[in-house]
Amino acid sequence: FDWHYNASLTKSKDDFDDLLDVLRSDDFSVDDLHGFSAQVGQDTLDAYTQPTGIFSAEDGWSEASVAIPLPKPRCRYNSEELAPHFEVDGVHHRRLTDLIRAAAEDTRFADRYHWIPHMYFWQPTPDAPRSASPSGETIRIFTDVYNSDAAIREFEAIRTRARAPDDAPEVEYVMAPLLFWSDATHLTSFGSASLWPIYMYLGALSKYTRGMPTEFAAHHVAYIPSLPDELQDYYLHVYGTAISSDILTFCKRELMQRIWMLLLDDEFLDAYENGILVTCGDGVTRRIFPRILTYSADYPEKILLTALKPLSKHPCPRCLVSKDDMCLSGTPDDMRNRQVNMRTDTPALARDIKRARKLLFQGASLSSKRVQASLESRSLNPC
Repeated sequence: FDWHYNASLTKSKDDFDDLLDVLRSDDFSVDDLHGFSAQVGQDTLDAYTQPTGIFSAEDGWSEASVAIPLPKPRCRYNSEELAPHFEVDGVHHRRLTDLIRAAAEDTRFADRYHWIPHMYFWQPTPDAPRSASPSGETIRIFTDVYNSDAAIREFEAIRTRARAPDDAPEVEYVMAPLLFWSDATHLTSFGSASLWPIYMYLGALSKYTRGMPTEFAAHHVAYIPSLPDELQDYYLHVYGTAISSDILTFCKRELMQRIWMLLLDDEFLDAYENGILVTCGDGVTRRIFPRILTYSADYPEKILLTALKPLSKHPCPRCLVSKDDMCLSGTPDDMRNRQVNMRTDTPALARDIKRARKLLFQGASLSSKRVQASLESRSLNPC
């Protein structure tokens, strides 16, 4: 009672009962307290959390750095690799293949995954309103990613592939539709604290499951760091002049591109081509082929991802519709224009970007006609 009444004025009867419960528990031993104190316990906790922190290696997190090449007008380099590079540290990320494997092995969702995309139809009943289906025919319903034409098309392409010779006949070949999000988030009303996460959902799960925070269906992939202030000091040290706004914007685009090059590593590219063999949570062995079906981000982030010029002649990251035709949005003509003028990744486009970057590191400025000549028609930047 001396501890209860004299040690503190904030002790309650519940606190005293909690202490008694600990002392009476079967696994409590006074011998365990030998050499123990409050400070020792606090130091032990600090020592446990400090080496790993939030991004624990046990959870698959690793820390890496990315190197950003720094061009300067009228400074010529024989190759981009010979130009000065600035290291951006603190890129916390997880391997995509590890996340896919962990999601497939998760027993919580074992009976809720839709590994095989399919079409979903509604057959009106005789007593259904005539307006629901005037012709009385079945109506195709799109409820989720695994009902979409894109998912079905990708899955059919996987099914036509030759099977791996070492796979047993019962191994299922399936697709893992990956849905990515990224969004720079301001954390405080006052100050500059912010986070820029990239996270992923598995599209084989229903949107109703993915949309429930209590299901913890999201997988954190990476956290994009901001360009540090040291970049400007480093540029000044290397070139003897302050970094221009054009080069700083180039570095921001390059940071996003380099981080995605880090995430799309050789292991993921091999899994994309050959699949990964996983014994899933339901006990079935499947060869899973990951496919990136969606990337959701706001317009400024899409500009960084696609290296577009913002609000330029062709402002859309998915098509080459002119800005002058944006007033037609929502019309049948607009839909036809979008389908006919889709942006596509072609060898010719890759050559144009490579040529523009070569000129950039040979001393041409970002706004020069030589750099813009091959990219202006698509409203692209050399990134």
